[in-house]
Amino acid sequence: MSNLKIIISKECCYNRVSEKSEARFKHLVILIGAFIVLGSYESFGQDKDSLKAITYDDYKTQSKERHKSESLWYRMFHQYDLAPGFSKASIGPSFINSTKSGNVQKRFSLRYKSMHKEISFSQWKADANYDETDTIENHNRITFGYFAPLHFMSIGKRELDIKGFLLQPAFGAGYSRSHKSHGIYIAPAMHFQFPYGLIEARVNVDYLFGKGLDVLPEVSLQLDALRGLLDPNRVKTGVMTHSSTYAEPLGGGWYKVTSTYSENDFTIQDVRPFFGITPRVGIANSAWANKNYKTLGVGLSGRLSFFGLDVHVDKGKSQIGVVGNVNALNGVVKNQFDNDFVQGFVNTKEFTAEANFNLVGLFLTIFKKRAINQMKMTTTPLNRWNFHLGYTYFVPGSVDMVDARGAREYTDKFFADRPDIERNAINDPLMHEAGWGVTYGMSYEMGAVGFRINNKISKTMGSSSTLDVYYIIPIRRVVKAYAGMD
Repeated sequence: MSNLKIIISKECCYNRVSEKSEARFKHLVILIGAFIVLGSYESFGQDKDSLKAITYDDYKTQSKERHKSESLWYRMFHQYDLAPGFSKASIGPSFINSTKSGNVQKRFSLRYKSMHKEISFSQWKADANYDETDTIENHNRITFGYFAPLHFMSIGKRELDIKGFLLQPAFGAGYSRSHKSHGIYIAPAMHFQFPYGLIEARVNVDYLFGKGLDVLPEVSLQLDALRGLLDPNRVKTGVMTHSSTYAEPLGGGWYKVTSTYSENDFTIQDVRPFFGITPRVGIANSAWANKNYKTLGVGLSGRLSFFGLDVHVDKGKSQIGVVGNVNALNGVVKNQFDNDFVQGFVNTKEFTAEANFNLVGLFLTIFKKRAINQMKMTTTPLNRWNFHLGYTYFVPGSVDMVDARGAREYTDKFFADRPDIERNAINDPLMHEAGWGVTYGMSYEMGAVGFRINNKISKTMGSSSTLDVYYIIPIRRVVKAYAGMD
């Protein structure tokens, strides 16, 4: 590999692989070894019967009997007891249209559901509005509401989110903010659920105060967060304390001082350590990149307590240009080179190894230690806010430039006018050399589904920023679950 050279002839740049690259891959080998250790932790603290398949008939019969004796409030928020195969948490994009809008040009919509809570955000551009004087071009719709499956009309059987098919109606209702007005909505829906995902078709009926009715058909494709498979168990990890002191003036320099102190159990929805294969896709938008593009990858991921490890391989892109915060970059280049003249991308193969830690866990560790002083090492939260930091090894491929000739002419002139500056892969954004870079970002993970803002910086390969969606498939639990099913 040390003698391999890749020549790209597009009048703008060349790429070469660093001679020291092979030795640096040893770091990846060490991290893969760490994953083997992490994988062994997955069996700790896991009940032998925790992944047994749901016995539908018995479970439904027991749930129906219990619901007869419980309060209305209990029955409202335990509808999933009567629909055991229905997805308990999911998220995904949707296609939505408003009957009050015409000539719709651009749409973006995202729908999130966790048990009986649902949230959605939609945005589109259209010409038609509620009245002729209103010429709003950008439309936004935000909803927060209650959601429940209608268990008495289901067809099919679905187990632990990973086996079977289910056709079942559902119902949502709540608050809506649309067309700059507040309102309420109701939404009858039909779900077709299959292993690891679902398709939802619904009709949102909004009543907007001062503007009347709006009907919005919607179809969404959602990833199942595998809450049924991960089987969270709420465990006590400590106590959350609260104290306050209040001084009430009585006059004459006297005060009445009141102090309060309280303790409440602090609990975490524990899914125990897990390890899995992680397919991933990254999306870049022209709002922060030169153009829209996607990246694809696959890797291994492990989660243990407040920590995690990820190793993945991606087919990506890196935005060409001088990266201003690279320490080895010449100061004149950093301050005077105009990246507007060298817009484009280099296609890359990327090998990433990174660690992450839970930000909520960090806060509790520093400021609220008593909340987790009884927490076991194997207690792993169901939902996680993480910070990621690691290294990426970039291998350059072909280059796509907006204006290859113009980029070459500008760069040649820039260095010709400054002969004292060494022209290398760090100073010259049109030279791309394989090597290591830094990757960092923030993520939110709900069960098996993760969303992440991912940033990568390299001295010789430019930079990239993408919104990544990834799916941690806990292979060991999947295999064990299938083995326990009929």
